[in-house]
Amino acid sequence: MLKVTVFSTPPRLIASLGMPNTTQLSSSCATVCAPALRISSSPAAPSSPMPVMITPSALAPAHLATERNSTSTDGRCQTYFYLAQLRLARKHGLPVILHVRKSADQLLKGLRSVAGPAGAPWRGIAHAFNGSEQQAQAFLALGLKLGFGGALTFDRALQLRRLASKLPLNAIVLETDAPDMPPHWIYKTALQRANGEPQGRNEPAELPRIGAVLARLRGLSTEVIAAATTRNALDALPRLRALCPPEASNHAS
Repeated sequence: MLKVTVFSTPPRLIASLGMPNTTQLSSSCATVCAPALRISSSPAAPSSPMPVMITPSALAPAHLATERNSTSTDGRCQTYFYLAQLRLARKHGLPVILHVRKSADQLLKGLRSVAGPAGAPWRGIAHAFNGSEQQAQAFLALGLKLGFGGALTFDRALQLRRLASKLPLNAIVLETDAPDMPPHWIYKTALQRANGEPQGRNEPAELPRIGAVLARLRGLSTEVIAAATTRNALDALPRLRALCPPEASNHAS
């Protein structure tokens, strides 16, 4: 398993940009740009690295549009660290995984800024994509894949379903975001939960059923969807291939 130190304070985060353990990054699958829910003023931080499969980074403006006014997180701080993460990804030749939630334009701006006008395409995934078709095309033009998960299974998700049906198949990866983003067969409304019905557990085992929904939307077999989305995931995260069983890699080839 790879290791990464997760910091909890801005000073530690700033220090982390010096990357004393850059060898860990060089062997990682990706840099994960995840949302910052809170910046703590506590000096405490983990004293030892945590084992993870892919190396997460600390801050990105993933929830910038919704969190800037609802938490103490400074939007400028999020943007600063998001750009720093992108530069680290470029430096170490890593893909990026971007959590996209009402922030597609800000994330796209950062990708263009760091890549520069003649920069090489990015590799990675716009995770939990829920933007417009124009934004989808912009991410694809920069080299990223788009992640679709449990939200795709709801009949009312008309825009998301339209995109999943219309976009090129080589643009799509499937994900669960477990335990978040439950598919419709697991999700319970607030009223149901208030009445004592437990929320179902979302986990990676739901991926085949999510894939079956995508297959129906596109009029394809589940086998075609499985092979294509696996191939797309390996293209977005090339070092993931080493973690896949041989039959999965061969099936996607």
